[in-house]
Order: sequence, then structure tokens, then C-alpha cells
Amino acid sequence: MKLTERQKAFCDYYIETLNATESYKKAGYKVKTNGAARVNNKTPSTRDRVKAAELLGKRYALFTEKVNVEGNMGVTIIDDVKEDDNNDEG
Repeated sequence: MKLTERQKAFCDYYIETLNATESYKKAGYKVKTNGAARVNNKTPSTRDRVKAAELLGKRYALFTEKVNVEGNMGVTIIDDVKEDDNNDEG
């Protein structure tokens, strides 16, 4: 399901303000009265909240499916340990 530009704007404003009524107005929806701007009184289910989080993560590229990291870095081993001439073992 694709969101319209107005719906995307609503989501962006809602993330900014955390106020559904204000976001509804800023997104360009026409409001007859302030009471008409109420979007929904119903509490979203856990499934809907998880789906919304996934969609927001995809929209803002918070999650990546696969990351390829390649590199070629030379390794230099420095042997700067001096050998001990005195052998304490015997």
C-alpha cells in the first residue's frame, strides 16, 4: 500500500510534533471545525504499531537488509623484540 503525498506529509508532521490534530491541518487536510480534525480515537493494535515502525524505518533508511563491506588493508608485522643473550633456564 503506497501513501499519498498528503499522507506522507501527515506522517512527517506527526513525527515532528506528536500532535495528530496539528499534523492533520499542516498536511493540508481541510477542517470544518477543530473537532473534525480528530483523526481516530481508536488505539492501534500491536501489529499495526509494529507495521508503522517498519514503514517509518524503511522510509528513513534506518534499517538495511544487507551491508557489504570490502577492504584491502596491508598488514605489517614489526619484530622489535630483542632476544635475550642470557639464558636463565639452566
